[in-house]
Amino acid sequence: MIIPVLIIDAIITVVPIILTGIYYPHMPDKIPLFVNLMGETVMQANKTFFTAFRLPVMTLILQAICLVFFLGCRKNTAEKPETAILFRNFWVVLSITAAIKTGFSIIPFTGIIPWNLIPMFRIIVVGAAILGVIYLLVCLAQMYKANKGDILKIFTPAGNVYNVLIIALLLAYAAAVFLPRFTAGHEENSEKKFAFAVASKFQIVE
Repeated sequence: MIIPVLIIDAIITVVPIILTGIYYPHMPDKIPLFVNLMGETVMQANKTFFTAFRLPVMTLILQAICLVFFLGCRKNTAEKPETAILFRNFWVVLSITAAIKTGFSIIPFTGIIPWNLIPMFRIIVVGAAILGVIYLLVCLAQMYKANKGDILKIFTPAGNVYNVLIIALLLAYAAAVFLPRFTAGHEENSEKKFAFAVASKFQIVE
């Protein structure tokens, strides 16, 4: 059962990277750097390979963080089958949720989705992310109950190698988040202004 889920997770992670690569020449001159919960742009920057692939790469980093955490902590639930299943499901759903919310945020700006369908696309993405978060909270509650409140022990990686990898990945993620703030061409932006820029790129407005 876990293998098909992991395959789906991999597909969700890779699709935004492939689409960004294919449609990069057709993307608008401004690329979203930060989006709110509904996928609306709050900061943008000039189009470069870094800004275009930033969100898909951040998704890859999040997937790596989830994988390292899972591998580093799975021994903590080895003697508790029920908790082990919950723990596995927690990290699988977390990785899928992160892939959907972060990676899919760039897809509307590739032009592959008709502009009038983008609001619906955003609703679907946010809805899926919310369902994922709800499931994660349920998993945490069940693990907390099954382990009599001692849940921090479950999420403590065993071994310095895992700790070093997690710190390195977190630093890489932080760099991807904050570096654009120090690059030329970035600016705060309203969704209405950015929507017009994208629509103009795809000749949706005159």
